[in-house]
Amino acid sequence: MSKPLSRDTSPNQPDTSQAEQPDLPIGERPHADAEMTRVLKTAPLRMASDPTNGIITFWKHDPLHDVVRPMADHVIMTFPAEPVRFERRDGKTFVNGMTRPGTLTVIPAGSSSRWDIYQPLSVLQLYLPQTTLNRVAHEAGTTATGDLVERTAHPDPITCCSVQPTRWKAPQRSMRCSGTN
Repeated sequence: MSKPLSRDTSPNQPDTSQAEQPDLPIGERPHADAEMTRVLKTAPLRMASDPTNGIITFWKHDPLHDVVRPMADHVIMTFPAEPVRFERRDGKTFVNGMTRPGTLTVIPAGSSSRWDIYQPLSVLQLYLPQTTLNRVAHEAGTTATGDLVERTAHPDPITCCSVQPTRWKAPQRSMRCSGTN
């Protein structure tokens, strides 16, 4: 299994995080479901929502070449089916790799990147408001939540199985919590 390659971008590379829209104040950023609908140009196939705690969506989308603008919510993604090649640029770093079962991507609220995904992709996305993370941290006895760290196709089969519903069956295969197929 190859790991995503991360490197600094050229100083001549435009800062794509600011290419389409300046950073908006937190209260004016779109929620993740609205931004993902705009970027993916489709609606999710399935959605479960508790607006005060978060939303989980399942998407099958076409290849993507667009900037994901800063969002009000954190996004955690898992990839329950086929491996797909991608590239992500945020003006400071360039990451390329493969999505696959057992990997996750974390997009912290307020971040922006250009995504190039070269094939259709199945993805499960969990949208978490900061208030939910603060509440969970408080209930766990932690005094502060800290900042979420952006990760792209990061191997983490335990978290992927925690996020992915147990009834989910990917086409012609199922995800096992061991991270193997």
